Amino acid sequence: MTSSSKTSVVIVGAGPVGLILALRLAQAKVDVTVVEAQNKIDDAPKAIAQLPAILSEFKKAGILEDLVAAAGTLANTTFVFRRTSDSSMIFEPPHDPNRPGVLLLPQGELCRIACEHLKRLENATVLMGHALLSFDDSANGVTARVSTPDGPEKTITASFLVGADGGKSTVRKLAGIGFEGETLPCQLVASDVYYDFARHGGFKHANFMVDKENYGLISQITNDGLWRVSFSVPLGSDMKDIEAIAPERYEAMFPGPRPLEYTIDRLAPYKAQQLCATTFRTGRVLLAGDAAHCKSPLLRQVQRIVVG
Repeated sequence: MTSSSKTSVVIVGAGPVGLILALRLAQAKVDVTVVEAQNKIDDAPKAIAQLPAILSEFKKAGILEDLVAAAGTLANTTFVFRRTSDSSMIFEPPHDPNRPGVLLLPQGELCRIACEHLKRLENATVLMGHALLSFDDSANGVTARVSTPDGPEKTITASFLVGADGGKSTVRKLAGIGFEGETLPCQLVASDVYYDFARHGGFKHANFMVDKENYGLISQITNDGLWRVSFSVPLGSDMKDIEAIAPERYEAMFPGPRPLEYTIDRLAPYKAQQLCATTFRTGRVLLAGDAAHCKSPLLRQVQRIVVG
């Protein structure tokens, strides 16, 4: 039997954009429901750096203090540029310790903190394991049909529906909104690795590695020795290819004595894309975050520096 509920705004996607949007709406006394297809917050290797420009928004949402506490010594840092060939420093941007710096924290941890804050509010509901199936958009509102972990479908009626469900957005596809742009001619891999970069190479928290072939990012993720190592692989590489290439990239990028001793926690390939929805709104349906635009302006800048 289908159950039903009403809210002011239903948000599809419990990523950082969806959760923080929901938190700000709920704090403004707007009833909000978040639906997320996965049963728990996504812990896959994703974004780890929160730039200074966004920190003021986290403060408005009331979560900055908890994010800083979770990041610990990684809460106020900056990016530096190093040569891959010998790990030597090329450029270290000036950083005023009295001004906000880069906050290094895995996206999954950010989402967990935002979700905890959201669940404390009486006018907010978070439904994990609920996938959007379809919706009807009219002049009077939106009715969303979602699956549930228990089997029976559920309908949610709202004044607005927001798609914050990522680059492969179900909301955008169901709304018939185009997604135009380009996939850049390179494939990247985010790997999480245990290795003591600070001891072996004097690495600071976040490092862009400069080289025509072995370029990428080496950045500390946690205070227990886990680092993010991002590198490029030939376009079209599958996981078997990536697992074979990773040791070659590490050999080129890692400082320290040989043979290298490291532990790979996870490997996750991703595409470098520049895509934008043809509209961010149709009727009472809106798009936000990667559902609206997948942009890699930083990658473009880094490629100009490291590749030329």
